[in-house]
Amino acid sequence: MALSFLLMPLFLFTIVSPNTFSSFASPVSYMDHCGSMVPIPNSILNDSKFKVFPHGQRQHGYYLGGGTVYPRGGGQKDVTLQIKNVFETDVAGILNVGARLEMRSATWYYRVHDGNFSDTNMWNYDQFPTFITFLLEGFWSEYSGKLCMVGTETDDGMRQPLEVVLRLYNVVNSRNTISTLITGSLESVSSEHEVSYFESLSLFIFPKMDYEYSLDTKETRNEYADEGEVVVGLPVNPVRFCSKLFSMINGNYDLQYQRECKSAKNCIPVEVDDNQLPYIVSLEVLVCSNVKQRLKLLIGFGNIYFGSIGSFNPNSTLVGEGWWDEEKNQLCIVGCHFLGNGGSMASVHVGDCSTRMSMRFPKIWSMNDASSIVGQIWSNKAVGDSGYFKRMILRSHQDKRDRIAGIKYEYSQLDKARKMCPRQEPLKNKGIRYPDVYSSDMKFDMGVEYYDKIVAWGSSITFVINDQIQKLNLDENFVPKSSHTQPFTSADSSSAGLYNISYQIIFGLEPDAKLEINVSAEGIYDVESGSLCMVGCRNLGSPNQIPTTDSVDCEIIVKFQFQQPKEKNNGAYVKGSIESMRKDSDPLYFIPLNLSSVAYYTIEPKQILRKVDVEIIMILVSTTLACAFVGLQLYHVKRNPDMVPLMSFIMLLILTLGNMTSLVLNFHSLLAQNHAKISILLENQWLGLNEISVRLIAMATFLLQLRLLKLTWSARKGDRTQNGLWIAEKKVLYVIFPIYVAGFLNALLVFRNNAFHDHAVPSYGLSNYQKHLLWMNLKFYSGLVLDGFLLPQILLNMFWNSKGDALSRLFFFGTSMVRLLPRAYDDLFEALIYVIGSTYHTDEERGEYYSRASDMIVPLVVLVFAIIIYLQQKFGGRSILLWRNTDKEYEKVSFKDFPHGPFQVGYYVGGDTIVGADTVQKLRQKQVTLQIKSVYETDGIGIHKVGATFMVRSASSYYRVGNSTRGKRLKNRKRFPSSITFRLDGFWSESSGKLCMVGTGTGYSMPRLEVVFKLYNVVYSRNTISTLVSGSLESLSPKHEVSYFEPISVFIFPRMDYEYSLDTKEAKNEYSDEGEVVPGLSINPVSFCANIFPMINGKYDLQYQSDCNSAKNCSPIGGDANQLPYIVSLKELVCSDVTQRVRVLIGFGNSGARWSFNPNATLVGEGWWDEENNQLYIVGCHFLGMQESMASVRVGDCSTRMSLRFPKIWSINDASSIEGQIWSNKTVGDSGFFKRMILRNFQYHRVEISGIKYEYSQLDKVRKMCPKQEPLKNKGMRYPDVYSSDMRFDMSVRNSKIEVAWGYSVPLVVSDHFNLLPNAKLVSVSAEGIYDAKAGNLCMVGCRNLGTKNQIPSTNSLDCEVIVMFQFPPLDAKNKGGYIKGRIASTRKNSDPLYFKQLDVISAAFYTEEASQIFKKVDMEVIMILVCTTLACVFVGLQLYHVKRNPDMLPLISFFMLLILTLGNMVPLVLNFEALFAQNRDKKNILLGNEWLEVNEIAVRLIVMVAFLLQLRLLQLTWSARKADTKQKGLWIAEKKVLYVIFPLYAAGFLVSFLVHQNNTVHGDVMSSSNFSQQHSFWEDLKSYSGLVLDGFLLPQILLNLLWNSKGNALSFSFYFGISLVRLIPHAYDLFEALVYVDGSSLYEDEIADYYSTAWDIIIPLLSLMFAAIVHLQQRFGGSSILCWRIKGIEKYEKLPVVTEAQFQRNVADHIVMLRKQNDSPFSMSFSTSMSNKICNISGLYK
Repeated sequence: MALSFLLMPLFLFTIVSPNTFSSFASPVSYMDHCGSMVPIPNSILNDSKFKVFPHGQRQHGYYLGGGTVYPRGGGQKDVTLQIKNVFETDVAGILNVGARLEMRSATWYYRVHDGNFSDTNMWNYDQFPTFITFLLEGFWSEYSGKLCMVGTETDDGMRQPLEVVLRLYNVVNSRNTISTLITGSLESVSSEHEVSYFESLSLFIFPKMDYEYSLDTKETRNEYADEGEVVVGLPVNPVRFCSKLFSMINGNYDLQYQRECKSAKNCIPVEVDDNQLPYIVSLEVLVCSNVKQRLKLLIGFGNIYFGSIGSFNPNSTLVGEGWWDEEKNQLCIVGCHFLGNGGSMASVHVGDCSTRMSMRFPKIWSMNDASSIVGQIWSNKAVGDSGYFKRMILRSHQDKRDRIAGIKYEYSQLDKARKMCPRQEPLKNKGIRYPDVYSSDMKFDMGVEYYDKIVAWGSSITFVINDQIQKLNLDENFVPKSSHTQPFTSADSSSAGLYNISYQIIFGLEPDAKLEINVSAEGIYDVESGSLCMVGCRNLGSPNQIPTTDSVDCEIIVKFQFQQPKEKNNGAYVKGSIESMRKDSDPLYFIPLNLSSVAYYTIEPKQILRKVDVEIIMILVSTTLACAFVGLQLYHVKRNPDMVPLMSFIMLLILTLGNMTSLVLNFHSLLAQNHAKISILLENQWLGLNEISVRLIAMATFLLQLRLLKLTWSARKGDRTQNGLWIAEKKVLYVIFPIYVAGFLNALLVFRNNAFHDHAVPSYGLSNYQKHLLWMNLKFYSGLVLDGFLLPQILLNMFWNSKGDALSRLFFFGTSMVRLLPRAYDDLFEALIYVIGSTYHTDEERGEYYSRASDMIVPLVVLVFAIIIYLQQKFGGRSILLWRNTDKEYEKVSFKDFPHGPFQVGYYVGGDTIVGADTVQKLRQKQVTLQIKSVYETDGIGIHKVGATFMVRSASSYYRVGNSTRGKRLKNRKRFPSSITFRLDGFWSESSGKLCMVGTGTGYSMPRLEVVFKLYNVVYSRNTISTLVSGSLESLSPKHEVSYFEPISVFIFPRMDYEYSLDTKEAKNEYSDEGEVVPGLSINPVSFCANIFPMINGKYDLQYQSDCNSAKNCSPIGGDANQLPYIVSLKELVCSDVTQRVRVLIGFGNSGARWSFNPNATLVGEGWWDEENNQLYIVGCHFLGMQESMASVRVGDCSTRMSLRFPKIWSINDASSIEGQIWSNKTVGDSGFFKRMILRNFQYHRVEISGIKYEYSQLDKVRKMCPKQEPLKNKGMRYPDVYSSDMRFDMSVRNSKIEVAWGYSVPLVVSDHFNLLPNAKLVSVSAEGIYDAKAGNLCMVGCRNLGTKNQIPSTNSLDCEVIVMFQFPPLDAKNKGGYIKGRIASTRKNSDPLYFKQLDVISAAFYTEEASQIFKKVDMEVIMILVCTTLACVFVGLQLYHVKRNPDMLPLISFFMLLILTLGNMVPLVLNFEALFAQNRDKKNILLGNEWLEVNEIAVRLIVMVAFLLQLRLLQLTWSARKADTKQKGLWIAEKKVLYVIFPLYAAGFLVSFLVHQNNTVHGDVMSSSNFSQQHSFWEDLKSYSGLVLDGFLLPQILLNLLWNSKGNALSFSFYFGISLVRLIPHAYDLFEALVYVDGSSLYEDEIADYYSTAWDIIIPLLSLMFAAIVHLQQRFGGSSILCWRIKGIEKYEKLPVVTEAQFQRNVADHIVMLRKQNDSPFSMSFSTSMSNKICNISGLYK
C-alpha cells in the first residue's frame, strides 16, 4: 500500500506526458469519422517542436444534450478541454493534437420514469458519474479552423468505456473578442442499440486568454444617458474591482416587467418556449480586468434558480461585455445573441449586440425597495423593429447586505406607526428585562394561525434598527448589554427606551410551502415593555411586475409582544398578530392572523457559571458513589456466592447500558440540553478536566457492572438447577416489556403532539425543533427507565418468591439515592436556594421528566421500590402483597409576619477559624442569610417563638495556617466549607427588638457547632438609612474544644419598603461647587437601575492631592494614620427605578481583590440622579458605636459627599468610563474633615457605555513622525481589518534581548467607533495614531504617566514623547502563523532624564480568517477517523477468530502489547472526542459548533467501545491461557525480560519529551494571541508521545519472540499488518496535507513538539512497517531468525512422538518378518545387519 502510494505520482506523470499522446493508438478509426473533415497526413515529423494552441492550452465551456449519459435536468454542465500536445505533420497547416476532455455532470441522480420531482421512490433513479474524462487524438487544420479527434473514455471500472468523436469549429489564431466562439459536438461512434450509445452533445467554448474588449464605444456609452429616474448607486473600490464584482454580480436576479407584458412578445430579448415570460436572469462572469475595469459575462434567462446561470442554453443566453461608469456608479453591459443555432454547429456565431443592461448597488434603501443590486434591461432598437422589447427591471434575488457598506435606510411609515401604536404604561415590576434590540433574540421563526389552525410557517428578521442595517449572520452565544447606538431621544421623556425598527416577515402557506408571502414592516420597539408595533406593506401585484403606488397595501398593522426570559428554563413565547386596518367591506381587507413562537433567549454567562460548580460536584459525586456501590455489591456476592443467581439479569443489563451511555455520548449532554449553555461550558477548562475524571470513573463503573453481569450469567449457566430462574426472568420480561413499550409510545405521542400541534416554534426552525424535542424525549424516558431500575428485581422476587440478600442494602439504596440526586438538585436546591437563575438540569419545553411534579413523584416511586426490595429480602418476595401503608397528617398552624420580611441578607466580621481568614486570596464576599421559617405567638405578650435558618457563606475555600512566601507549595493549609448552615430556635421580643436563638450547625468536613445567635434592633419601624440590625453569633463550646470559634459580628441591612431621606434641599446645594468637571452622559430614566448598575457596583481608584502622604485630613475613614486607602468599592443594597434613588455601601481598602465588608472602613449612603448635571450624588454615613457592644452600633455622621458621572468626552490622558469626587461638608479643622479626592473606575474594569466622544490630541505629531509607507508591489496582500479582533494581541516586551514584561494591546477607539474590551495592563501606555490597512503598519504617539497612579495628575506629569509602532503580517494562508512585531521608543535625547531605552515587542498572530480554512479539511479528517476506528475494530475481530482456530498460539501473544493496545482504545472513551481531532484551542472552538461532528463522535465512540471490548476479550483470553497452563512459566519470565527492556526505552522517551517541553516552555520567544496558549501544555506532549508508543505497539511482541525464540502464527497477518497501517493513516494524511494544502493548517496534528512533522511522518511509518516485517519473519522462521547469532539458553529441541512398549514390540516383530522374507536376496546379509542395528538403536532409545 505504501509502495503504491509512492508510485502514484509517477503513474500520473506517465499518463499526462506528451509522449503518451503522441503514441496513443485509439481503437476508434480516425479515417472513418474524421477523414472528410480534416484529412489525415502521412506522418508526424519527429523533429517538430511543440506548437502553441490558439487561445491557450486549457479551454472552458458548456455543453447541451447527453441524456443517456448525463441527466437532461437542470444544473450547470461544464466542459474543459486541455490540450496536451500539438505537433507538426508532413502536410502544411495540418497539426497532430492530443487532448483531454473532461465533462462535469449536472447532478448525480435522474428519475427514469416521468413524474414530478420528490424525495420518494429513490429506487427509480439512475446514478450518473460526477464527471467523465476522454483521452482524444486527432488533427487540426490551421486554415479551416476545424479540429477533429477520436478517443475513448478513461476506464472507471463501473461500465464499458465510451468511444467518441469530437468535432470543433472556429479554432483559429485570431484576436479574442466578443465574437470569438468555439463550437462543436461530441458524438458516440456506437450504434443506437448498444449500451454505450448516447445522444450527440453540443459544445460551446469561450476562450479567456488575452481577451480584448471592444463594445464600450462612445456611441454605446451615450445610450445609457436616458435611463430615467434611478436610485443613486454606491461606488466600487477600483483596486478590488474584480473581487467585488465576482462576489456580487454572479448569481440570480428577479425580473419585473411592465403591466402590459403578459407574454414573451416584445417583452424579452431571447426566445422562449410556449411564449412564457422568464422571471429569472442569471449572470456569470467569464473574464475580468482590474486595470481596465472591464468584464465579460454570460446572461441567462429562465424560470429555475439553479447554479450561476442555470443550465446553459444558447437560445436563452446572451454573451456580453461590461464596464464600470465611475460618474454614475453603475455597471453598463452590452449583450449579444448566439446566431445560427438552427443550422449546424459550424454556423453558430455571436451577433446582434442590441441589448443594453445597467446594474448598481443602491445607496438608499427603504421598506418598499431593499434590493442589494438593481438594474434595467432594454433594447436600443426602435419600436416595431425585429428584436425590440420593452424595458424591464431586475433586482437581486439574494440578500447580500453583508457584502455592502455605506447603505442608508429611509423610514416612511414611522409617523403612522407612532399614531397607531401608543406606548404602553410601564410595568410595576421594574426588574423585568426584555430582549436587547440588537441581539439575535429579535430574530425568530413562527407559526401563523388562521381560525385556530396553523396555515403557514415563517420567520421574522430584523432589517434595520435606528439607522443601522443589521447583518444577516449574527453569530453569538450570548448578547452583552447593548453597546450600540442609543435609542432616539426627544424633548419628551416618554420617548426614552424606544427604537426605530424595520422587519422582513416571510411565511409560506401550507401545504404548498413554495408560495411565499412577504410583508415589510416599520415601527417602534419598546425595550421597557417588550412591545413591537409596526406598520406593514404587502405587494398586491405580481412579484414579476414593476410595482406602482397603487400596487402596495400599507394599511396593515403588525404587533409582537416579547415576554421576559423565564429564569427557570430560559425560554418564553413571542406572540403577535397581522391585521388589516381597512373596513370589512374593503376588498383588500383580510381576517387577522395570529403569530406565535417559542423564543430561546440568550443567556447571561454569569447566571450559568454561578451554579456550574455545584453541578460538576454533583456529577462527580454521583459517578463516584455509583462506582463505589457497584464495588460493594461485588464484594457482597463474593461473600455470598449462592445469592448471585437471584439477581435480576434484566436489571443488571439496564444498569450496564446506562453506564455505557456516559462513555458513548458527549459529556456535555449529561450536563446540558441547551446549545447556548453548552457553548458556555466549552470555554470552561476545569470542565474539560472534570470530564476526564467522570469518564474514568464511568469506565470503572462500567467494567465493574459488566463483571457483575458476567458473574450472574455464569452462575445461572453453570447450575442447571436454576432453570426455573430463567423462566421467572422471562415472565419478568413479559411484564416489563409492554410497560417500557407503552412508555416509549407515550413519549413518542407527546413528542408528536408538541411538535405538530404546538403553535409556537423555536427560533432555530421547525425541523431542528422536532429533532431536538424527539431526542430530548428519548433521553429523558431512558433516564426514567434507569430511575426505576429495581422494577425487574421486584418482579423476579415476586415470581420466584425469593428470600435472601441478593442485593446489598448499600447497593439498592445507594444506587437509588444516586439516581435521585439530579431530581433533588432540580427541585429542592434550585427552587429553594437559587430563586432566580438558570441551571443545566432544567425543564425542557415539553415532554420532559424533570418537571416539578415528576421531581416529587419519581423519587417517591424510587424510594418505594427500594423499600419493597428490603421487605422482600427480609420477609419473602410475595410478602409485599399483604403489606398496608398508613398516612399521617400534621396540624397546620398560622404564621406571623417578621419585621422587614422573612428573608434578610447581610454581612459579618470575624469567624476566621471556621470560615477562613479575610485575606487577599479570598474567593467570595463574607455574607450571611437569615431565613425566618416560623413565627408563633406565645402566652407572653409581645414574645414570639421563632424558627430560622442562618447561613454563613465562607470567604475562602483554603486558608494558610503557617507563614510561608507566595509561590511555595501550599502544604500548611486548611480546608473550609463553602457555607455553614445553622438551624435555630428561640424567642423575639417586639418591645425591646431583641432576638435570641440557639441551635446547631455544620459544614463540609467540620464538627457539629453549638451556637447562640443574638440580634438587636429587630423592630417594626420605617426602613431608612439609620435602620440597621446588628448582632453576633457565638460558640457555646469551651475554648479548648475543636468546635469553638471566636464570636462573629453580624450586620443586616433590611431591603424591603425602604424610604429615602437624605436627599434634602440643603444636601443638593452642596453639590453646586464641584469646580470644572467633564460633562456627563445622560441615562434612560425608565431603566435607571440597569443603567447605573456598573456605577453602583463598581470599583474605583482613588487619587489624592499632591500634599496627601498620610491618612490625616485626607481619608474619610479612621485606621492607620500613615496608610491611605487607594481603592473604593460600591455595593448596591436597594435601587428604585420610580424614584431614581439608590442605597449603597461604600468600602475603602488597599486590595484589588474582592471587597470585604468592614464597618470601620465602610460607609452606608443614599444616592439620587441629577438629570441637569447628569451625575449621581451620594451622601455617606458612618457606623458609630463599634467600640461598645453590638447593641449600640448605629448609623450616623452623614458628612461625606460623593458624585459620579459617565464622562462624555474621552482623550488619551483620561479615558475613564466612570469618574467622580469625594469630599467632606465639614470645614477645615473640624473632626472628620478630609481633602477632596478624585475617583476613577478601577483599571481592571472598563464599563460598556455608548454616546462617548473621543478627542484626538496627538494626530498632528503622528503624521509628522510616521510618514506613510510606499505601497507594496504585491497588490494581492491583505492585512487585518481595523475593526476586527485581529487588532487585539498579546505580546512579549523585551529590552536588549532580555524579557522584561508580558502584556497585551487593545484598540480603544477606531475613527469614532469605540471598541470596549477589558483592559488589564499593569503598566499602561495610552497611544493615538494611524493604521495603514494596505501596508499593515500601525504608528502611534504614546503617553505615560510619570506620577503615581494615586495622585491627581497634572500637566507636567505626562510624558508624550513616546512613539509606538507595530507591523502586522499579511492575511495570507502561506504566511499563516506570522509575527506582529513592533517597538516602543522614546523620542527624547539620551541625556534627557525621561529618556528610556527602546523596548521591542513581538506577538504570534492567529487571524480569524484562518478559521474558515479549517473547515476545508474537516470532512476528510472525520472520514479518516471513522475509517481508522472501523478498521481497528475489524482487525481485532479477525485476531479473535484466528486464536479461536489456533488456541495453542494464545500464550505466545505478548501480554504487554495487548495491554498497550487496550489502554490505547480506552483513551478515546475517557478523553474528549475533540482531543483526537485538534490540540489547538482556536481550531477546537470551531469544531464544537459542528452538529455533524457530534453525530460522528457518537459513531466513533460506539466503534471504539466495540474495539475496546474485543481487545479486552483478547487480553483476558491470553491471561487465562497462560494462567491455566502451568508449563508456560517460562513465558512469564520472558515477558518480564521484555518489561526490563521496554521500560527504560519508554522512560527515556518520556524524559526526552519532557525536556523538549521544558525547553519550549522556558525558552519560548513568542506569546500567542490566545491567553490559553501562553505556554505549550505538557499534556499535549504527553499525548503525542503516547501516540508514538502506540505506533510501535509491535515492539513487545518482537522482543518476546526473540527471547522465547517462538515460531508460529501467534498474530494473524491481518492483525499486525492491519493495525500497523491503521496507525500510519494519520501520518500518511499529514504528508498528503503538507503536499496538497500549502497553508499546512490541520486539525489532526499539533504545531509544536509532536510527532506529526515531515521527518517523523517518514521515520515512524518506516519503523512500523519494519516491525511488521520482523514479526512476519519471526513467525515464519523463528524468533531469533532475525539475528545472525543465537541467544544463550533459548535453544529448543524438536518434540518427538511418544511410543509405548506394546507399539515398540509390534514394530520389532514386523521388521523381523520383513527380514526373513528377504533372506534370498543377494543383499540380505548386509540389509539384515543394518536393520538389526536400527532396531537395536530404536530399542536403546526407548529404554
